[in-house]
Amino acid sequence: MFNFTGSWMVDAAATKSLAMALIYAFRS
Repeated sequence: MFNFTGSWMVDAAATKSLAMALIYAFRS
């Protein structure tokens, strides 16, 4: 359960970072 939660948090953070990077790139 701990590993699953940890993996989900890392994946969510990576997805959010990627989304922010794309938005920043398109706005620039």
